[in-house]
Amino acid sequence: MTPFSNDPDFLDLIAVWHENHEFSDERREELLQRLGSDPELRCELAREIQLAALTDTVQRGESSWLRLEEKLASGEESDTPLPHEDAIMSRIREADRSGSTAKPRNASRRSFWWLGIATAGAVVLLLGLAITLRDTIDPKPGDEISVAKVIRIDGAGRTNQGRILTAGDQLRAGEKLSMNAGLVEMAFLDTGVHVIATAPLAFTTESTDRMFVHDGEVKLHVPPQGIGFVVETLERQITDLGTSFVVTAGENGSEVLVLDGQIAVGDRSGGGESLMFEGDRANFDRDGAINMSSRGPSGVPELRFTGGELELDSMRGRLLAFELSPTANSADRDVIGARVLPLIQSGFQDESCLAGMKQVGPVRFTGVAGTYNEFPRAAGLEPYGEQFGWLTWYRGERIAPSPGRYRFWGYADNHLLVAVDGEPVFEGSRYSSSLREELGIPRRNHPSLPCLNSMAGFASGEWFEVGVEPVRLDLLFGEQGARLTSGLLLIEREGETYEESSWGQPMWPLFLTEPPSDGEMSELENLRRHMKDKLMGSFSISKDAVWNIRR
Repeated sequence: MTPFSNDPDFLDLIAVWHENHEFSDERREELLQRLGSDPELRCELAREIQLAALTDTVQRGESSWLRLEEKLASGEESDTPLPHEDAIMSRIREADRSGSTAKPRNASRRSFWWLGIATAGAVVLLLGLAITLRDTIDPKPGDEISVAKVIRIDGAGRTNQGRILTAGDQLRAGEKLSMNAGLVEMAFLDTGVHVIATAPLAFTTESTDRMFVHDGEVKLHVPPQGIGFVVETLERQITDLGTSFVVTAGENGSEVLVLDGQIAVGDRSGGGESLMFEGDRANFDRDGAINMSSRGPSGVPELRFTGGELELDSMRGRLLAFELSPTANSADRDVIGARVLPLIQSGFQDESCLAGMKQVGPVRFTGVAGTYNEFPRAAGLEPYGEQFGWLTWYRGERIAPSPGRYRFWGYADNHLLVAVDGEPVFEGSRYSSSLREELGIPRRNHPSLPCLNSMAGFASGEWFEVGVEPVRLDLLFGEQGARLTSGLLLIEREGETYEESSWGQPMWPLFLTEPPSDGEMSELENLRRHMKDKLMGSFSISKDAVWNIRR
């Protein structure tokens, strides 16, 4: 949303443009006076006009990007490039190659992306206005261009220009930030690349799509509009291809770990590139030696006690899968998730949609934490239609540790959903899950918080309230297809304080319905160490947070 989305003058300008109306002479004079005295309004209006006009041209197939670049870059009378021209033309090239509809590069933070359908007459009217205003909004030689914004900073961070940064400050192109202790969280402008970096730290923000890491650990989450973002170290150039990854640099060399998606790693000139995928790790020393792991599981531990021996008070579940070919269309992206939608929509009362599926159990709920690659085999589900995945449906009545408001945190690859008294309160599934696409359960993503392997990071649900009486819990967790599955489900009580990890993530307790055994506790500690050492994330295990059958 733009800073002028509630500004009547700005909205009036946009409305006139969109509706292809004309200003009255009085209103025209009033708005021109406002534009003359408000440089921020001029900048925002020009950006809206230029970005959406370009998008409209692509949508209508009016010309190739080369003709458009010549036309706009010349401005009919000047060689000065329009604001954001590089970003705009990059999107136009992508659309020209793919034949798809382009959207402004920073559409995710702007509420007027739909203005790309503006009529030709209105575009011409206000594009002319933008060109006349261009000299007042373009950076002049020597101006410093902001490329990233600080979201939060814990510790003293100083730039090579002598500035001490605080939340809300912006880093400029070519500015170097150094910190001896603490962490900094920031977002790159336009590309939306999200960064958390821990000290000791030194990096340079080269541009909105490039940074150089001299020292420290940096975790990056790159949204779709940021694909192509480059991280450089002294040894290598790392190019994002749609992913989340961690870069570490120090006096002995650098290292990269791919959490999700893929990257391209090459030399500093951009040559000799090789692809890396989820779970891959590579080390580069100063002498040029490379130690790169092969593609495979992310290395996250799998708990041997998952679904272990049933106790009298255990919350129980059953595994669901297709024994042979499903009756649903096997071309669907998520066949098993689509099959259970009616069950969820009925408040977990109507099980008719499960007819004909293979079901095994009961299995004991021991929390959702770690990987579950061998879980179906260990639980006796095989043989089953592995290509269509599996789901575990746990249910039972539980009592909250104490009355109050709670919310769940976590994620899964692929399915994770929790309902209280038949009403879904949390959905932390991967983006391709039918549970996420079809149900529309409110969730908020937190890509800055470390997790096992998910690009979206942790998700959180809405707050829900419980009293002293038992509530019915229904929990779905499973895999969309194949074997590589992982997940984590945590619970937060409103008003509680929690220790934080080194990355600033509160260590919410693992959601459990009975205390872990000694063996389970040992393996959970192993998982917690893995997250702390490799991913800078963590969780806690608290008997006081267990949702038991009795207090």
